[in-house]
Parts: sequence; C-alpha cells; structure tokens
Amino acid sequence: MTSGSRVRKNSDPFTDAPHDSTDLSRMPERGYPEPMKLTLTAVFRRFPEGYAAFVEELPGANTQGATLEEARANLAEAVTMVLQANRELAEEDLRGQEVIREPLLLGAA
Repeated sequence: MTSGSRVRKNSDPFTDAPHDSTDLSRMPERGYPEPMKLTLTAVFRRFPEGYAAFVEELPGANTQGATLEEARANLAEAVTMVLQANRELAEEDLRGQEVIREPLLLGAA
C-alpha cells in the first residue's frame, strides 16, 4: 500500500448510500488490518516418501512433507505465500488506478 492513500467518501453503486472507504494509510504495509479468520480444506495424501498436501479452495497452495506434521507446516506456509503473491500482483496491476479496498468478511459456509 502506498503512503499517499487516503480516505474518501463514496456512494454505494447499488444504493447510492454514502460510505467510507478503508483508510489505507492505517493498514499494515502488507495484509489485513486484523487477523483473517477463514477455514479452508487441507487435503493430505500419503505416499511412500511422505505426504503431498494442497488446499481445495486455493489453487497454487500445495506442498509436501516427509511427515504429516511437516506437510501441515509447509502447507500453512504455502497458503501464506500464495495470498501474499496474489496481493502483490493485484497491487502491481492496479497501481495508479483509483480503487476502493476494504476488508471482506465471510460468514459460515
């Protein structure tokens, strides 16, 4: 996020109700203003050499480990890396454009 980001009032395109966009200057350099709570599905498959692991809902989040515990730890790191890479790609793609960024809260599925 850039330090030149600012809060501005916007109208909701569906209701014309005014709302505040997120103050990006108060958000951390990377990530969300608060820890995100989201439950994903980790899948582990046993092979003679260890475990392969991936997340069903997040393409690109896959890894392996010699033990189930190692595969779990590696998968958590892979998810973090995929989310960070996607965030950076989006920021780069949108650089210089006026956009509204705000937290997206997801309910139970």
